[in-house]
Amino acid sequence: ESKMNEERFEKDGSYFSKKVKLEENVVIEPFCFINGEVTIKKNTVIKSGVKINAKVTIGENCIIRENSTIGTEGFSFVDDKNGNKIRFPFLGSVSIGENVEVGALCNIERAIADSTILQDYTKLDSMTFIGHDVTVGKNSLIVSSLLAGHVSVGNNSFVGFGSVIKQRIQIGNHAVIGAGAVVTKNIQDYMTVAGNPARKLIRK
Repeated sequence: ESKMNEERFEKDGSYFSKKVKLEENVVIEPFCFINGEVTIKKNTVIKSGVKINAKVTIGENCIIRENSTIGTEGFSFVDDKNGNKIRFPFLGSVSIGENVEVGALCNIERAIADSTILQDYTKLDSMTFIGHDVTVGKNSLIVSSLLAGHVSVGNNSFVGFGSVIKQRIQIGNHAVIGAGAVVTKNIQDYMTVAGNPARKLIRK
């Protein structure tokens, strides 16, 4: 028997690494792939087709919906001595807090060396992209948007449908990003922005 078969096992159409740790009342629907040092805490539901890879921790009472991927490598390259693009290694992790919901077809990249973080009660709508080394604070809503690498979103903020957040942007607490916005500058607490490039709106 191969080493791969010794290290992994199948159950109900899903494929697990022996390093996976499942706490009580975790539900794993069929046809999931969970590989690496993954911990899923109690009362969390992993829907069909989800793929989780590398170092990932998912907190209590979470829902990861169909066909999402967690722990993928980011899109980062460096030049070798001949000027050719070579992949930069991603050795970090993903940390998902409690009561987090990840919609269908989302992609959450693992960090380069630290951790990509979704804090408690954060909700991602379907088809949201979370780049490597992103941090999203508590109770924030991200609606089918793209957050590039090293973005930080504060607590209780809202990112509207189809928004794009440029790499290394910081978004404060209680901020609102309008649908379709392209955010290229930092957003302060309680600020509302919209447009391309995103500009401040005055709340009435």
